[in-house]
Amino acid sequence: MNHNIKININFHRFFLIVSLHFFLFSSAFSINSNVSNKGTTFRPGHNLQFFLSLEHSRWTMSQSEKADTPSHTLQPVDDTEYATNLFIRYTNHINILSFFGIFIGSTVGILPNKTYSEEGILYLGTGYLFPTILLGLVFDFSENLRSQLGGEYGAIYYPSSSVKEGDSNSNLKTIPISFVPDMLNAYFNFEYFYTKNLAIMNQIGFRYTTSYCLNQCLDKSYVNNLRIRNTSYYYEAGITWALNNFSN
Repeated sequence: MNHNIKININFHRFFLIVSLHFFLFSSAFSINSNVSNKGTTFRPGHNLQFFLSLEHSRWTMSQSEKADTPSHTLQPVDDTEYATNLFIRYTNHINILSFFGIFIGSTVGILPNKTYSEEGILYLGTGYLFPTILLGLVFDFSENLRSQLGGEYGAIYYPSSSVKEGDSNSNLKTIPISFVPDMLNAYFNFEYFYTKNLAIMNQIGFRYTTSYCLNQCLDKSYVNNLRIRNTSYYYEAGITWALNNFSN
């Protein structure tokens, strides 16, 4: 019996996310072309951020329905680890009033492989953060100091994960799986510009990911009814590159 579970991509959700990206970015470009920041310290326009994340991460896994036989039992996981991940973020800042504005953007990233639980019941493998939808508020307090409050939605693809089935540690069988949990992220940061276009960025935040079932819940098999969740508190540090100078 082939236990290799693969995700069927939800094209409706994918199309919706791509459409939202196109609409938000097109609107922002149009707004920015008509906004002048004369007499303010606001930095409108495009930014790239490269940053490293240090995380306190808790993973849980359980079956939403009891297995039909003991050999199909998947042992629950509730484990906490420290993780290090790498991200790239794009934002477009739009001036609203004086030093205050909004921003939209998107984040991509890579989450290196990690085994959770002492017995290796859940193995994640490397995760890939798909481009997210990001919205937030930005405050330019001076030419050197800027702060942001942001929230985003996205999904993380784990193509090479696995779980172990069995009712005892001495009789465990590895089952390859792939899953794409939804992700919600909220953060607060400070940036200090040490040159006109380069800043040091420090950030704290909270990330929540959840997958209620595999294979889009197409059946009630003992593997597909897995619930996998993660909560992470993190500190992130990196470099911001402001791609636009002050308007004259």
